[in-house]
Amino acid sequence: MRLLTRFVICGILLSLIVGVAAAQDAPLASGDDALVLVYWLPVHTSPDADSPIAAEMVRGMDAQVIAVQADKQGNTWYYLTNNAYGWVPSEWNGESALTQSSDSALQQIVAEASDALTADPQNLNAYIGRGEAYQSLKSYDLALADYTQAINLAPDDGRLYELRGDVYLDQVDGVVAQADFEQAIKLGRTLANTYNRLGVAYLQQGIDGMALGQYLEASSTTPEYGLPYNNMANAYLNLRLEDKAMGNYGLAISHDPFLTLAYDNRGLLYENQQNYQAALQDYNQALEIFPEDYGALVARAGVYEDNFRDFTTALADLNRAIELQPDISDAYVSRSYAYRMLGHVQEGIDDLKQAVKLNPTDDDAYYNLASVYGHAGLYDEAITAYNRTIEIGDNYDVSVLLYRAQVYVAMDDDRNALADLDAFLTHNSRKDFIATAHFVRGSLNLRRKDYESALADFKSAFEAWPEFAQDYQTYGPGYWTAEPRIQLIADVENRFAADSSNADLMLQLGALYMEYGHWNEGLAIYRFYLDSNPDADLQRFVDGLDNLVNE
Repeated sequence: MRLLTRFVICGILLSLIVGVAAAQDAPLASGDDALVLVYWLPVHTSPDADSPIAAEMVRGMDAQVIAVQADKQGNTWYYLTNNAYGWVPSEWNGESALTQSSDSALQQIVAEASDALTADPQNLNAYIGRGEAYQSLKSYDLALADYTQAINLAPDDGRLYELRGDVYLDQVDGVVAQADFEQAIKLGRTLANTYNRLGVAYLQQGIDGMALGQYLEASSTTPEYGLPYNNMANAYLNLRLEDKAMGNYGLAISHDPFLTLAYDNRGLLYENQQNYQAALQDYNQALEIFPEDYGALVARAGVYEDNFRDFTTALADLNRAIELQPDISDAYVSRSYAYRMLGHVQEGIDDLKQAVKLNPTDDDAYYNLASVYGHAGLYDEAITAYNRTIEIGDNYDVSVLLYRAQVYVAMDDDRNALADLDAFLTHNSRKDFIATAHFVRGSLNLRRKDYESALADFKSAFEAWPEFAQDYQTYGPGYWTAEPRIQLIADVENRFAADSSNADLMLQLGALYMEYGHWNEGLAIYRFYLDSNPDADLQRFVDGLDNLVNE
């Protein structure tokens, strides 16, 4: 789903061009970063010069090599990602088409273009080439300035608007990108990927229906091109049409068996449908095609972690993913979980710290870091991390309230715990979460001696999901603060054993038992308390809970 378009035309200085081309003598291999050396290199739907052209690449564009094949004449073809997602020849018009890409090679193109513009300020190719090099280097403002100057020189060239629109897509500015792609099409730029990129501009604006229309236009223009079908599937998913999404992922793969993006996305859909074997098969297929598929490695690790509980295999995938992309946070978040499940808690914490360092807006990383801190009894740190999750995130802005409340419970901060639980129950609809929230709030009300409210919460929990309420006796509230809280139960039990007439200890222990779903133990201790401390409200709670548990 991360689709980046990068095109280049650059100015010419013969000595420098020879220098760039000389570096490309060694053939490229799968996983290499490629830099286009020629102008307007066609992207074909198969490694065959007679196959349809779906996009174009130009001198200075960088991309990653996924696969290498030879055609019937023995010519070498490369399957490239980025905007292309198709096949390009290793030679074009007698020249080598590709070389190894690097920042230094891109900086050389910038230098070439700058020298050319010094000699001729009207050199259109130099502006375009330097703009693309800047774009590849992520210097987007400089890229936009050069593309705009190119458009001023040749306002009727639709390709120039497409180039500039692509920079706006890189900046996730779909509104401005849309205008440029529409102008490109109006001026006669009608390759399949032009329509596809206009669809991405609509997608960035959340206009899924309009995006879908452009993807359909792209597939109609070049039915053999796989990428638009993948993007159609994504749009259908946003529209909650899973069957259509699944069908279009299949079409993407049938038209383009090297489109690993489609395997990755279909695998995620299979996961959402709890078809984990099918998901694993898609990730395996993607990695068979391209062993350095970062997305497939992270996704496959997630299946091993969450569904097969095979943390050792997951760890191997995540180590490889981090080796390939050490500056992306999500693999560190997933590896942290594998480490923790294998008993390497500190390594797990270190990975989460690295994740938030790499991406200070990664709410998933903060959410997990908060849970680890809570489990370790570092409550202040847990609250800080949960607060940060709410501040920056949208995935956990409701469920985090339930977990933060549990940390407040562990800190004996009833006021904030109750506030979070009240807010959570107002906004959440998951019945297992609702039942848990009522149980936690009920135990808080018990220790506040508000027995009527406690009984109401326990009744609500049992009504929300009776089967889960019974399981709660085994699993408790799922506290991330489990170890310190369990130890607290043991401590109070020991104190009570030494002072069995202490009424306050009885009530503390009863509330703790209820907090963890130890209904029978809690009822027993409350009955023991009532023998010497009659309390009509508590008696109604005990009788009511007894009916709920044993009915």
